[in-house]
Amino acid sequence: MADRSGKPRKRSRECRSSSSSSSKELLVIGDADRLSRLPQEIQSDILCLLPITDAAKVGLLSKTWRSTWLSLPKLAFDYRTFPEMEKKVKFIDQTLARHSKSSVKTFELHLVPLIKIAWMKFATRHNVEKLVLYGEIKKNKYLPDCIFTCRSLVKLDLALHGHVLTFPETVSLPNLRKLKLKHLVLYEPELSQDPFSIFPALEKLSIFHCTIHYTEILSVSSLRLIHFTMVKMLTRGVIALTTWPSQREALQLPNVEFLVDFDTGVDFRCLDDVCIKNFGGEAIERMLVRYLLANSSDLTLMTIFMNDVMANGMLSKISEILGYEKSSPYADVIFN
Repeated sequence: MADRSGKPRKRSRECRSSSSSSSKELLVIGDADRLSRLPQEIQSDILCLLPITDAAKVGLLSKTWRSTWLSLPKLAFDYRTFPEMEKKVKFIDQTLARHSKSSVKTFELHLVPLIKIAWMKFATRHNVEKLVLYGEIKKNKYLPDCIFTCRSLVKLDLALHGHVLTFPETVSLPNLRKLKLKHLVLYEPELSQDPFSIFPALEKLSIFHCTIHYTEILSVSSLRLIHFTMVKMLTRGVIALTTWPSQREALQLPNVEFLVDFDTGVDFRCLDDVCIKNFGGEAIERMLVRYLLANSSDLTLMTIFMNDVMANGMLSKISEILGYEKSSPYADVIFN
């Protein structure tokens, strides 16, 4: 529009600002619309990369995103997401109640003070493959039986302070390949029958800061076990490690406490790599090193990471270890 002089009239700042805001709004809406047309698999990958509370907000953008959110294959809840316990529990309850019947490949509860039995049952009903539980089980010291009959389970990671690990009469975990146990109490009746042999596909076993009560022997054996890590195991008896011809890779025994004796019938012929961490040079630790060197005919490398205590009399202890008999002519012992 022109004024009386015939010159074009300048648009006001308000008009320009309004026009600019409208353009930006249209741009955002257009981008959101384009994202909504992405294949659901890609949408799912995007949501899985977000914190779960942000993924829930994205699920409100459109029907397409809502459908993706309600069938998300990964659900990971962290206690730091909500400052208030009540809001956290309500969010988890609502998320699980609204979820579709599709499979949940990964289900994680990180440092949630109180874990509901219902949440674990949800995971097993949805064919979970990776289950991570960090915290305490509400009003219970034992895991529900459904955990031990989840045939889809491939990886189980348990950090349950003070909870007793017991196995029910029926255990069916044919696909479990990785098992990590932290801060658990391992009870004698279960251990006396070599509990880990009931997992036919087990390849990796990690035990951290667990306590064994009233048992004479902890037996660890598996036809497919290739990686075993044990940190600060508290026990009053013998720890027997049984390997088989199919086993290889690494055996890690950092800071094994109260290790009293070794089963002379244990066969380590296929052990290839040994890593011992936090080595203090105590007599029982040197006994472990001597035993492994004498019974690992295929051993190529043993790496010993020393702690500060080892500094006292270090050279004499290293000299003693280097003089141990080796069943493998190719075995090298390295100190770090």
